[in-house]
Amino acid sequence: MLGDLGKYGITHETNRAGTGWDASVSPPPTNGGLIATCGAGGCATGGGSLAISGSHLTAEVAGDVAPTKIVDVTVSTGNPVTFMVSGSTRVLSGSVTVQHNVARYTATATFDAVVFGQAGCCFPTSGTVTATFGGGPFKGATETLTFGSACGEVQLTTTSGNTFHRTLQSCL
Repeated sequence: MLGDLGKYGITHETNRAGTGWDASVSPPPTNGGLIATCGAGGCATGGGSLAISGSHLTAEVAGDVAPTKIVDVTVSTGNPVTFMVSGSTRVLSGSVTVQHNVARYTATATFDAVVFGQAGCCFPTSGTVTATFGGGPFKGATETLTFGSACGEVQLTTTSGNTFHRTLQSCL
């Protein structure tokens, strides 16, 4: 029990086979944990990969009577996401699947040659991230975020086909 109203609890488990709602996700989440593999020069200079075998994140907020689950997602990769390093440039490629276990939809984000490394810029300056939705109201739809060459410049194409141009303002 979370106790007083307004309190919350967050749980993150990395070995969670069978936590996703969608049995069609292939490969399914396993108990392999999070595995980072670095190249010969180390991850900072040699690149590498990240495999997410079954990361399960839940969060609850205390309610008047009982806690309310506000987040329940399972994250996994089929093949590891790769990152290549050349000098100060990093290139990210691969796919990550997120299963929203409460709303019962799945989205796979595919990173296609997302490039970081422009001096003084914390955002990618080329490449795309495409989200493909399975289950839920957007089943079969896609959204695409395309990074421009100017720092923070992005174009979002929504599931309805609308396109928006934005400039991102701050990095975490």
